[in-house]
Amino acid sequence: MLDQHGYLHIMTRMDDVINTAGHRISTGRLEEVVNEHDSVVESAVVGYDDALKGETPLAFVILKGSAGCENLSQEQKDVLAKEINLKIRADVGAFASLKGVLFLNKLPKTRSGKILRGTIRKICNAQPYNFPATIDDATTLDTISQLCEDFKIRIGVLPPRQTNSAGPKDGETPVKEEAKTSTSQVKEVSPLKGASPVKEPSPVKVASPVKVPSHIKEQQPAMTPEELKALKKERAAKRKAAADALFEPRVLRTRKPKEEPAKKVGEKRPSPVTETKEEEDANKIQRTTD
Repeated sequence: MLDQHGYLHIMTRMDDVINTAGHRISTGRLEEVVNEHDSVVESAVVGYDDALKGETPLAFVILKGSAGCENLSQEQKDVLAKEINLKIRADVGAFASLKGVLFLNKLPKTRSGKILRGTIRKICNAQPYNFPATIDDATTLDTISQLCEDFKIRIGVLPPRQTNSAGPKDGETPVKEEAKTSTSQVKEVSPLKGASPVKEPSPVKVASPVKVPSHIKEQQPAMTPEELKALKKERAAKRKAAADALFEPRVLRTRKPKEEPAKKVGEKRPSPVTETKEEEDANKIQRTTD
């Protein structure tokens, strides 16, 4: 993508997406909106693991100018981060709001110019990663680690760093004071400097007895072999009776033939009624006259 200032932006793959509260968001689209800000030269957006939303977008931004972000105060960085986040909410949606905006002077890239987004994501989520052999500047990974640690301390994921007491100034020799101890006042000295105190083991919780529901009957006593055989025979007979009732053949209803009266021995059936010869001749004459 070529912007109005003549900067050429090589976008990431379209299948590089993050799942935020059920929404699949393309990091390339988020980077495109971040790069449209007037103070931004280049950016990289990765997914930061979140216990509530699954993943939230986290932006690493390079600002314009030779000084970059070194001369900016924390208040100025917060104002720029708020402006970038408002632009994301207006152009993409409120569900795609950034978890945070981290400013730096150089992104980790390969010698061919590809941003190592996978390595950045693993560093942010404290996952193990392989050191890329084609990286152009290895110090950028240390910068990413430092920025992620400061960001986690700021949002409360990590505890704040412990500051050591001030040592002697230049040109001064430390003065050793004799320790004044008595039997009534004894100071506790830890074996290692900065070691955390040993925590007492928590008392073991005894599990309460399990209540048996009232609907569960008590276990019946074991049966003898004779009773067991009789029970098996009874169940087999019931299964057989059920199968016979299920597969009982159907009886087809057919019409019964009409019963003719029995024929007597020597009886002749009556012959059909026929015309006599005289009646036949009379009928022929009548037909010819007609």
